[in-house]
Amino acid sequence: MGMSSFILDSEEKFWDHAHEVIGDCESFKEFWLKMFNFDDITTTSVVLNKELDMFWDEFWVNKQ
Repeated sequence: MGMSSFILDSEEKFWDHAHEVIGDCESFKEFWLKMFNFDDITTTSVVLNKELDMFWDEFWVNKQ
């Protein structure tokens, strides 16, 4: 497996996990903590925080 395949696989696993847990979270902080615990070496905390914030907003805007 090449490095790009590894990164793409890691990203896919990360977002699959995000889709699984977001509906169970009552706050962005709870969601962030669950996802930050899932984080691996391919994601920095700055990128992670920005991406999760956008994902949270997009998920819940459709639920209102």
